[in-house]
Amino acid sequence: HFDRGTASGWLPRSQVPRDWCRRAMVTHRVVAWVAASAALYACALLVASTRQRDALSPAGVTIATLVYVSFAVVLIVRWPPWLLAAVSTAGAVASMTAGTPDLLVGPALVAGMFVFSLRSEKTPAIAGTAAVIGVLLAGHLVFSLQAKTGWSDVAVVPWTAVAAATGQAVRAMRAHQA
Repeated sequence: HFDRGTASGWLPRSQVPRDWCRRAMVTHRVVAWVAASAALYACALLVASTRQRDALSPAGVTIATLVYVSFAVVLIVRWPPWLLAAVSTAGAVASMTAGTPDLLVGPALVAGMFVFSLRSEKTPAIAGTAAVIGVLLAGHLVFSLQAKTGWSDVAVVPWTAVAAATGQAVRAMRAHQA
């Protein structure tokens, strides 16, 4: 049940694929982030095509494409993690101003909040989460009520909070293990 997985010794077979994936991501970091962003975008398009066709308007797809490309660029260039949350929040507000549901941008917002929270201390993570939620609620009140998108733009708010809390939990678990 053990394979020679590292130079230091034997590993359980369940850890060998995980270690290979980690080494591959470190070696091919750009490809990994582009693939992850593209996969997240493809999933968002799939969900939008089955649930809300309004999100697939030219404006909605353009905004979402810009958000997912920016998402990959921020991760590749290693800019600060708060920029992930800021770019995806701006994309959600842009979707609201265009009158389209932010269903395509929602997954990037949730993933961005998770990464931001994972890489931030507790106080900045709470402040950042509160700011993003405030901007989303304000954007909904200002733009979405006239655009008849309903409450769909606010549906990402609880997921944003859960992603931030999960990021902090993973961060605490890693600190505890270290």
